[in-house]
Amino acid sequence: DGFFFPPNADPVYHDIPDRSIDWINDLYGAAMAAEFDRREIPFFNYDIYDLLYMGYGDTVPTTGFLGAGMTFEKNNGEPIADRAEEQLTAVWASLSALALDKDDVLTGLAASHREALAQGRSGELEPNQVWAPGNEVEREVPDISVRHYFIENHDPAKRVEVQALVRRLQRMDVEVRRLTRPLQVPDYTPYGRAAGSRTLPTGTYWVPMAQAQKHWVQAMLHEDSYVPFPYFYDVTAWSGPLLFNVAGGRSGAELRPRSAPVGTLAGLAGPSRAGDAGSVGLWQTDDSTSAVESSGWLRWLFDQKWRIPYRDLTTPDITAAGLAPIDVLVVPNGDAEDAEADLGDAGRQALRDWVAAGGRLVGLRGGTELAARLGLTTATLTAPTSDVPGSLIRAKVADSPLGDGVGDFVWSFYEYDTLLRVADPAAAAVVYPAADSADFFVSGFERGAAELGGTAAVVDEGYGDGRVVLFAGDPNFRAFTDGTQKILWNALYGSSPSRASGLAADERRSARVQAGAAADQVTHLGERLVLTVRSAGVEEAADALAAYDLRPTRHSLGDGVVRFVADVQPADESPVVRDLARDLHRLGDDVLAVRFP
Repeated sequence: DGFFFPPNADPVYHDIPDRSIDWINDLYGAAMAAEFDRREIPFFNYDIYDLLYMGYGDTVPTTGFLGAGMTFEKNNGEPIADRAEEQLTAVWASLSALALDKDDVLTGLAASHREALAQGRSGELEPNQVWAPGNEVEREVPDISVRHYFIENHDPAKRVEVQALVRRLQRMDVEVRRLTRPLQVPDYTPYGRAAGSRTLPTGTYWVPMAQAQKHWVQAMLHEDSYVPFPYFYDVTAWSGPLLFNVAGGRSGAELRPRSAPVGTLAGLAGPSRAGDAGSVGLWQTDDSTSAVESSGWLRWLFDQKWRIPYRDLTTPDITAAGLAPIDVLVVPNGDAEDAEADLGDAGRQALRDWVAAGGRLVGLRGGTELAARLGLTTATLTAPTSDVPGSLIRAKVADSPLGDGVGDFVWSFYEYDTLLRVADPAAAAVVYPAADSADFFVSGFERGAAELGGTAAVVDEGYGDGRVVLFAGDPNFRAFTDGTQKILWNALYGSSPSRASGLAADERRSARVQAGAAADQVTHLGERLVLTVRSAGVEEAADALAAYDLRPTRHSLGDGVVRFVADVQPADESPVVRDLARDLHRLGDDVLAVRFP
């Protein structure tokens, strides 16, 4: 029954002007609170909705325009007349507050742009802060100077991605320039690498921080989002160069590059199919939220970006006749256990026979688990013990057709995905580096991500005369992970690898049986509440969950850490989540991470 308006839940992105947060919380938020109190309309704030990820209708205008973007939300089960009246109240309270303070707001808006320019000129990043009472910053923005970002432009295989990234910046009025002379940078810091001296060639794109859009530049080109507080309503990594998997970096030096402004860039055409490219089928296995989203992202990718033909398949289509016209079958995320049951004996055997006869199966997240359940892979799946709620992790790309045009490394999006461990090293197409190596790097929040070191992000192996390509995560997450989309393209249309399996036939059969058994034991974390606490807070956490009649499973993760996993409605539909989030805040440092679906 409560209407939401700001103040927001923590975390809040660090490089948002304090003035904008003051407007949101103390000008508009306070005015709405006073009016809702006067009318005795229930409301809530400081819960559920953060101001972190640059994909919201509030973070973008706040950071990109230095305004005061705000979320208004009300349970859609309430009568529409009540919702409309409360929305109108929030709007008029906000507009009235602005009208009464318009001179200060307008002069403040101009001052915010001047301050952004000054911060960029001096290389200053805004520090982390928390705003909800009782919270404390748990991760600081590092003490670094950032005066320049550079986007490297020398790899022909990345020309489309580089141009798309630059155009995306231009659409938000970011000044982008191109070097007209080579530039010696004494402290060039490539993404996720140590600083060193580097000469950047002519043609490199230069994005100076000394501009009024400094906050937006940092939000789009940063190496890390430096999440201050371990609560996750949404993803914690979205850096443009990492999503596009293009090379670049930063510098804090006072430089005077010889450069020229970049005119408005046009989009470039993406990959194209060979004339004899095979027929693609897309099988949405069920109607779960994960299946609907993953399939929808793929349909957008196929229809709008790649413009490729494909066939939509349903579970009854998984027969010898239904699969006969298909060369490549894409199985997106979904409920693998239900999909396996829905197939029945005949459907399961038809799918195995189709692959063995030369079909190519491409599985994403739940699709990968289904392949393991059906005995189509030698890779074993295990549930993570880490908290990585939607971050980008650098992964090593093997020399294979899947890596065509990708490069030696790719930034893989990871969101509480199962871990893939290969029995056959030849099957590991993309692997997370050892956690203690210089190649291992996480952009976004992570706790315990070292467990991913040495596991596979992508597996590519034969099955009979066919081929199975399996992604631990979703290479097309929200259709914005352009870098790993290229691996998915290669999985659909690339040639098969020439590497032979390192396992004997009987070893492969045994490994597939073990993989199927392991998949049957996986604890699913998608679309569920995930709460990780220290042992000192276990009983209090259990009591907090029990108060809402939740029946979580409890998992000991070692080192005095316990994880609760429970089924709840999505955060924006459930008053339980709002109140539970408030209760969990009271546990303080005993809560290591909490993710709501």
